[in-house]
Amino acid sequence: MNTHTNGTLSIFTLLAALYFAVFTGHPISGDERLLFDAARSLATHGSFALVYSSDQRPFFGIATDQIVPSADVEPLQAFLSAPLVIVARLLPNIGMAHTVWLFNVLVTALTGALLYAYGRQLGYGVRSAAAVALIFGVGTVAFPYAQMYFREPLLGLCGLAAAYLTERWRANPRRLGWLVAAFGAVLAAVFTKQAGVLFALAPLLAVVGVSRHQRRLWLPLLISGALLAVIALLRWDSTVGRLLSPERLARAAESLPEALPAYLISPGFSLWVFSPILVVSLFGALHLLRKRQWHSAALPALILLGFAVGHPLLHSDYWYGGLAWGTRFLVPVTPLLCLWLLPVAESFFAGQRLPRLTKFALGSVLLLSIAVQVVAISLPATRYGVALAKASQREGRQIVAWREGVWDVRYQPIWVMLRQIGSVPSAVAWDVVHVGGVVLPLCALSAAVALIGMRRWRAAWLGVALLLITFYVGLRAVYADPRYGGDNPDLWAALGVLEGTLYEGDVLLVNSDAYRPFITNYYKSTQPVYVIPTPEGESVDPVNPPAVVSTNPEERANPYFQQMFARIAQRSNRWLFLTEYNPYTPNRYRVTEAFLARHYFPAEELLNTPSVRLLSYAPISAPPMSLPPFPRYAADANFGVATLIGFDLPHGTRYHAGDFLPISLLWRAEGFPPDLEPLDYSINLSLINAEGAAAAQRVAQPRATFGGFTLWEAGALYRDHHALHLPANLPRGRYQVWLLITDWRDGSALPLRDGSGQHSILIEIEIE
Repeated sequence: MNTHTNGTLSIFTLLAALYFAVFTGHPISGDERLLFDAARSLATHGSFALVYSSDQRPFFGIATDQIVPSADVEPLQAFLSAPLVIVARLLPNIGMAHTVWLFNVLVTALTGALLYAYGRQLGYGVRSAAAVALIFGVGTVAFPYAQMYFREPLLGLCGLAAAYLTERWRANPRRLGWLVAAFGAVLAAVFTKQAGVLFALAPLLAVVGVSRHQRRLWLPLLISGALLAVIALLRWDSTVGRLLSPERLARAAESLPEALPAYLISPGFSLWVFSPILVVSLFGALHLLRKRQWHSAALPALILLGFAVGHPLLHSDYWYGGLAWGTRFLVPVTPLLCLWLLPVAESFFAGQRLPRLTKFALGSVLLLSIAVQVVAISLPATRYGVALAKASQREGRQIVAWREGVWDVRYQPIWVMLRQIGSVPSAVAWDVVHVGGVVLPLCALSAAVALIGMRRWRAAWLGVALLLITFYVGLRAVYADPRYGGDNPDLWAALGVLEGTLYEGDVLLVNSDAYRPFITNYYKSTQPVYVIPTPEGESVDPVNPPAVVSTNPEERANPYFQQMFARIAQRSNRWLFLTEYNPYTPNRYRVTEAFLARHYFPAEELLNTPSVRLLSYAPISAPPMSLPPFPRYAADANFGVATLIGFDLPHGTRYHAGDFLPISLLWRAEGFPPDLEPLDYSINLSLINAEGAAAAQRVAQPRATFGGFTLWEAGALYRDHHALHLPANLPRGRYQVWLLITDWRDGSALPLRDGSGQHSILIEIEIE
């Protein structure tokens, strides 16, 4: 193995080990959660369904074969992340999200390795190429983005690959495979983000330049035109087509004068502020121009200008890119701008006698650039938004990142974050779970072996092996991550129940986003899961009223609940509902649970702890709570507190073992006679075999705890849905359905008022 390959492999290992030493493994943005959701759905079910983050996309207007919206993003990152999802599912005691968050650790390290290979391809020395690769890795905004799950690092890798493959073709224009591969990298960039089409400049500039000097090369021109046409056709609607509407152009015209100076010259948001070492690269660009190396000098500049202009055109007033870190939309340009550092590094290492002041300036800028990245990785990026919110309250005016944060140095992100270091918990995973003593030595060992591997191929491969071991040990060490609820024993108990009871046809429903992080990281079953968006009628903050205040429970529910649950019901046999609320949680309406109790059939309470409940439901449409229609089967069972006047069996009287037996009861409240203590008595439904023994039973509060007997008005009628889950080994035969009302304190049953006993036989069913 030659030193070229050794160096590439070692640079990758060295950077990956360094990134893992400060690994965060936790999202900071809804965009990241959406991208993870797409990758997880793709690896599990072959779709892009937003099962965890459906609240980030509108429900209305989705296709009839969809339950939740799909991620309408370019697919490449999801496809490339799918293997990490599969690895996390197969290996025990490592988190799903933790593992997928390795993606940009690997992508950014690979970008640094490719930058080294690019430098060597251009004829620069080993030390110069390695230095620039490491400067890119630790001294630019690429460093903090290696800890996030945005698409920009992958887009940067694709763009650099397009330029590198083009350079390989320029070195030998008759080897057209390199040119085709370069356009393939452009296509990969386009399937990463819309802006990736700008990287087509790399092969196009090369083709034009080479053809000017070798006019017989008509074939590259033909191939380039054909491949560019294919790319344009594949992504026309999502990229170029979006720019052609008058409304889009008008909005873009308003955003461009604001965004362009923010990207390029502002003190709080420009590219150079978050990667100061790139200022030095401008001197490298001037050196290339003096040497008449037009292609190397022009390509990074043109792509930088294309991104700086193109993003405001594509995104209009979303040019800021959210509260991530720095100029997020220009992150993909960073590797190409680092190419301008190559002649600077070559001058430094080639024995040229640089003035001491120049060396001092170079070193100072590099240290400053590294320090900026250290600030970025020390705290969660979300702390910047928190700090601006506090400043807004303090000053009595709104201070926002895309205005004051761009131009007012007092609210410059680096300065704001720097002031919080020491007072805010670290974002590094090892600090969160206090396992740095285990992981950091392994990272250091992997990095040291990688350095040796620059000249010894066995050490280069040994470094890769150590890196994989380090990843596994680190992911095991951070498994019980409190940021994902890994320190909540009740959630682990719920997961244990789930793993022991899930079977084909089950669906897990997660109430709101309270336990979304836990399920995201630790739920590995292939059975479908859906995080239910928090209804506007729910009181998320006990102190403040909900957004929708109504005595009508249907108005408190989300308007798309009917559609969403009806579609899930068509594809499932049982629902398991995970919720943080119990009937005694103060100031909560339990809107989603109440909706399920009204429209479907509650079956079992599988777990009830102070902070977690796990319930099961039969996904069978229940009769409406309103009357009429009246029940099909009439009854007259007076228990004193209430009289059963009828019931419905939506699935008739014939069942199989393992089925749900849904029963909808209709009660008339009688009030509490003098001989009965006012109490919320329990409903007992039992399936009795020929020997008089209970083969299945459900004991629960009426109406799934949403209004017991003490709240019923005498003379009023109340629907009450229940489901008996029939055992899977239930023998064939005929069974009776008995109804009792019991005192939950001691299990005693209320007698029927007609003196016939304590139970009413509702109907006889047959198990086939």
